[in-house]
Amino acid sequence: MLWDENEMLCGCLDETIEANTRIPEVCHTQQVAERRAKSTFGEVGNNRRGYDSGIDFHFLKRCFHGSKSTLEFQLRRDVMEKTAYLKQADRNSRVHALSRMLISMGYSVCVRQGHAFGSTTHAFLVVSDPRTDEARHALVDIDFRELFEIPRASTSYTQLLSLLPQTFIGSCKIYGHVSSAPPRCELLQRIAEIMSNAMQVSLSDSGLYMAPWRGLDKVLQRWCQSTIEEQESLSDKTDFWEDLSLFSPITPLVCRQ
Repeated sequence: MLWDENEMLCGCLDETIEANTRIPEVCHTQQVAERRAKSTFGEVGNNRRGYDSGIDFHFLKRCFHGSKSTLEFQLRRDVMEKTAYLKQADRNSRVHALSRMLISMGYSVCVRQGHAFGSTTHAFLVVSDPRTDEARHALVDIDFRELFEIPRASTSYTQLLSLLPQTFIGSCKIYGHVSSAPPRCELLQRIAEIMSNAMQVSLSDSGLYMAPWRGLDKVLQRWCQSTIEEQESLSDKTDFWEDLSLFSPITPLVCRQ
């Protein structure tokens, strides 16, 4: 009888010791699960929503292949044709050069300047077509994909980044006069939110720090807190080719008789 009691006591002691040795392992497993949950579904606050890379991937894949307005369709065709001549200029020069090109084609163009971070500025275009009856505006931003490039990006983030166009063209609303009111583009805001959340997850998984200027608020102020730099239409421009230094060099043609 005494032997049975000692055996039971030893058995209980062994179970207690085994349970105690498993506590750190269980705690570590729970911490890993919590970190994965935070990475997958996001945290509350700091302008983050529940993050799901699968949903975001399908949204980005779909939003650039849906129905477009007439202005967006025409702009996409014209901008793709003209940006081929702008590869050898810096970004600000290319924005102004593209503006002059679109003006020469009959568009009304407003060049706006936003603040990226500190003293860094970000130029983009707000374009309309006075030749049509549609009271529509489109936001045109070159090198759009480069704004979201990060080091050591995860596979899911790289897939999202690959869906972004090199030049963003999207309908925007102007609440007030185009010369004073900043544009409001719901698609642009949604994309910035998706990429900002995905960027934070990717950098966190890589053990990297997310710079303040990469936050959602700082990204959106490039467009939402912009001011007008210049506004022109074809009637205001008498000599479109007055500044050829903004464009890529063109090999001259020599006529021989």
